Amino acid sequence: MSSNEPGITCRVGSLQSIIRVPSVRPVSGKRDRIPETYPPMDSSLFVTSAASTYSLAEQAVRVLDRLRSSHSLATAVMDAAQRGNKAEVIRLIREIGVQSRLDVKFTPDGIQIIFNTDPAAGRCCELEVKMRWNPS
Repeated sequence: MSSNEPGITCRVGSLQSIIRVPSVRPVSGKRDRIPETYPPMDSSLFVTSAASTYSLAEQAVRVLDRLRSSHSLATAVMDAAQRGNKAEVIRLIREIGVQSRLDVKFTPDGIQIIFNTDPAAGRCCELEVKMRWNPS
């Protein structure tokens, strides 16, 4: 095919045009976007969740502070966990002054302490702390 003018396609060996093709303009990379619509925001639950999580974090810091400063407590928690005595692990953590709902999970490698808000508060928040005691 040959072309005498931009935007016109001709048959080879003829000046008779077959079809008129509009000139192509370069793409700028920008697209016209239709703004997405979102419902009106109410951040009150989010703010309440942040306050509840902050309280859980304060309790977690209290536990971590005691564990790092008391080898006897750390040994007692490890021993109870390695014997599979979940109730004793929770009792030891409660003695530190934890008020929130607690759950613990442990393996031969470490422990996971889960701090939860009161179910009456809608169980909005949970904070998990994972620690290792086995380097392998």
